[in-house]
Amino acid sequence: MTILNYNSERNLKNLLLLFYLKKLSQANLIKYLNKFRLKQIKRKNATFPELNFNIPMSSIYFY
Repeated sequence: MTILNYNSERNLKNLLLLFYLKKLSQANLIKYLNKFRLKQIKRKNATFPELNFNIPMSSIYFY
């Protein structure tokens, strides 16, 4: 599975949805989020400056 554009909010939501539906492993989710975060850091006007992906995955729960 390849996500081409890490900059769109829709792709970010899709990643989290795939993880929720167990279609994306935790390791791959972290990999994609880290790539997204690195791209955001490189851009001057980050789309999601308030998102912090340094949260341990074990603290993310879906209800």
